[in-house]
Amino acid sequence: MPAIMCTRKFEEALARAGHPWGAKGRPRTPGPGRLGDWAATLVSENRELVVALEERTRLSLVVPFLPTEDVPRRFAGALRAALRRLGVRSELVEIECVQIEVAGIMRIRNRQLSDDLEFAEFETACHGDSQDRESIEDMLNAYPYSATDPEGAAAAVRTIFGVGRTGPECDRGAGAPG
Repeated sequence: MPAIMCTRKFEEALARAGHPWGAKGRPRTPGPGRLGDWAATLVSENRELVVALEERTRLSLVVPFLPTEDVPRRFAGALRAALRRLGVRSELVEIECVQIEVAGIMRIRNRQLSDDLEFAEFETACHGDSQDRESIEDMLNAYPYSATDPEGAAAAVRTIFGVGRTGPECDRGAGAPG
């Protein structure tokens, strides 16, 4: 099961709001999902948005922070929408969404991921007042982060889920949205 690796400011904002997201630390039960851990931070000075990147693909999500008790549900909703836009089958989308709603919280320790998250935070702050969240996500998902697929997060996610491939070896993860 994935963990949400938080920046200090995101973790402290959740604590101040009295809403821990999942259990503290990495859950011990592995899940059947294909996506891994996420890194997340607050974007704006007034703490209105959260931007998150998936560790392997750098899939980006942008969600409102308030009200805090709905952050896990909104995060899952944004993930659902992003994966469906990328053509991931519905049953696979739901596995990922369930896992992210119960993910544990831990501090981010991956320096490259932290640097990439800072870039995503900056871009989201620059475009957050003039663009909707979906278009910001699409822009971030097209960016070729150094640690991922040179075609961007969208291509990496499609590869992981077998979107666009055909044949019996792809039946476990390929296909159009269901």
